[in-house]
Amino acid sequence: MEELLQTLEKCLPEIFAEKVIGDLIPGLYSTRYLANLRSRGEGPKHFKIGRRIMYRKEDFIAWIQKRLDGEGSS
Repeated sequence: MEELLQTLEKCLPEIFAEKVIGDLIPGLYSTRYLANLRSRGEGPKHFKIGRRIMYRKEDFIAWIQKRLDGEGSS
């Protein structure tokens, strides 16, 4: 899983739209799954620009790391 974190660190822009995850690493998390987590307050920190869901790289990677460590898994 360290490989995954390194790939995300290297490839993700500092701020990115939700769709980027599906494009960058297909099968990691779908936009629908992220929306479901968001509705339950369990997804990564996000913000909106218009109707677009956006993430900061550091927040998204921290959220993935937390899930890999066994916290907040669902």
